[in-house]
Amino acid sequence: MAQIAFRREVELFISEALSPQARSAHLAQGARQILADMIASGEGSRHHQRIVDGVSGALEDSVRPEGLIVYRFSHWATVCQFAISFLTARSPERSGRYRESFFFGFFTAEGQDRARFVPWRDVVPTAITADVTKVMIGNFQPYGRKVDVQVVGRETIKFSVAPGIFDDAARQINSRFAGIVSARRQYNVDLGARRYIAKRGTRAGKAVESPALIITQER
Repeated sequence: MAQIAFRREVELFISEALSPQARSAHLAQGARQILADMIASGEGSRHHQRIVDGVSGALEDSVRPEGLIVYRFSHWATVCQFAISFLTARSPERSGRYRESFFFGFFTAEGQDRARFVPWRDVVPTAITADVTKVMIGNFQPYGRKVDVQVVGRETIKFSVAPGIFDDAARQINSRFAGIVSARRQYNVDLGARRYIAKRGTRAGKAVESPALIITQER
């Protein structure tokens, strides 16, 4: 019995009467067909990692007669492109600084921060690897929270766009990609060396709060 492992496991039963080379060929052919069917149905993605008998990137044809082919699908390219398109479209237009100041952070299941902060224009969505389990999108501008909530103390302030940019982005993502990822607004993220320290007011000397969008993989 040979196997092709996806999110769900698929088993192909191949006749033991066939030669080892023929069994490998049947397994490789079956894997490619199931992959194509899953991509066509939307259950799979064209962006995936292929692992053959434990070797990442190996071709299906190299599988052993009783081997294992694994496809790890990644929907991050589509999700991240949608998210950043929404956020930049909802950004104030006056100077363009806020729109150009979004950044990505990528995390694996082990909690590793793959790239601490990457400006959004430097991110290639199709290059996001399948082992990423969480993505953060924030903004470097010190007035980012003001754009998001449009309230300072008890006073309402206005920008050229509606408030709630991160909550609205999360709702759109959860609606469009239900069952694939879940998104939420995080109240504050630590920008490290990029954080801005307030110079006056009741928060003088403290880091300015910076909200962000957190997207977590479900599949």
